[in-house]
Amino acid sequence: MNFIFGTLMGLIVGIFIGTVHTRNARRYWQWRLARKLQLIAVRNEMKGYRHKRKRPMLKRWQKFLLGWLHSISPTLTRYNNFRPETLVGWHRRFVKRWWLMLVVAGKRRVAGRPRIDPTVEKIIIDIKAENPSYGTKRISFMVTQQLGMAVSQTTVRNILKRQQRQPSKPAAPKGQRWKDFLKNHRHVMASMDFKVTFDWRARPLYIFNVIDHHRRELVVCRATYNPSSDWVAQQI
Repeated sequence: MNFIFGTLMGLIVGIFIGTVHTRNARRYWQWRLARKLQLIAVRNEMKGYRHKRKRPMLKRWQKFLLGWLHSISPTLTRYNNFRPETLVGWHRRFVKRWWLMLVVAGKRRVAGRPRIDPTVEKIIIDIKAENPSYGTKRISFMVTQQLGMAVSQTTVRNILKRQQRQPSKPAAPKGQRWKDFLKNHRHVMASMDFKVTFDWRARPLYIFNVIDHHRRELVVCRATYNPSSDWVAQQI
């Protein structure tokens, strides 16, 4: 009796596992998951309508959930009364805060020597203006002894050179202008550039565009997560 019962249970489990891996079963579970996500979105919207105010008042996590569901698939939020612009704005706000948090968390000190204080730089310039005969060594010694800040002779020399340097006048244009060059060669020119956007997981997506200047036509439009010189050469 136990052998027959065990055999039947094994047969039932095998049939169940076999049906789960079929295409229809996978479609059914995907459809069921989509329905559950739609119900979650509608439930969060109805929580906002329970308030007595005219406009729905949603919490931040509810706005994030609706915007995230809309970014995955707009059909998941088609049963609510919010405009697509509102949902996209909520998702963009989340992406902006997410990247701001990463920038603040990964902020590091700029490499190289710290920039000299503008007040100390002004003192060095004033000392040189009042005492033209003083050299860099004497000015460096005075600033170090009086202000207690170690300033080298090289720093003093660079500050004085930067102060004495006169701004150069722009050279007169020679030959044809850049605007005329573009106008004359517009039929054989094209421009290419990258545009950066973000997906629903807040990952940067790089869009490569090539525009023909002769007819103002978009020739190539491709997207990638990892742009490289080999990838760009392949697209060209």
